[in-house]
Amino acid sequence: MAACHFAGDAASSGAGAVPPWAHVLSAPAIVETLRVVIRVKPGASRSAVGGSHGDPPALVVAVHAQPVDGKANEAVVITLADALGLKARHISVVGGHTSRTKHVEIDSPDVGDAVLTARISALMAPRQPARKPPAIPD
Repeated sequence: MAACHFAGDAASSGAGAVPPWAHVLSAPAIVETLRVVIRVKPGASRSAVGGSHGDPPALVVAVHAQPVDGKANEAVVITLADALGLKARHISVVGGHTSRTKHVEIDSPDVGDAVLTARISALMAPRQPARKPPAIPD
């Protein structure tokens, strides 16, 4: 069995800096896998990905599906895949199946790890509040 290297190990430290939310799993001759902690909001009015929750930060994924019979987990995979520009088969929930805080693994065979990390960081970035248009004097 191949050895796995986690972010922060001597074997994985080097030129590419890994964000604190990412855990990179790699093994020889295996596609690189990124493990990400997410916070799910089931029963949302619409499905969306964006923002962060807690410390260390977790990516927020809101889904319309209710947490019944794994429907929310399926919706999380589809919503996250759509937001990252990947196919759903490249994302799997590996921990927290019955919790709002989940661990997902993302295989990135077509997208470079740096590109995927940048996409997730952009989704976690705080959003600017909407500005009100200036008042028109009467």
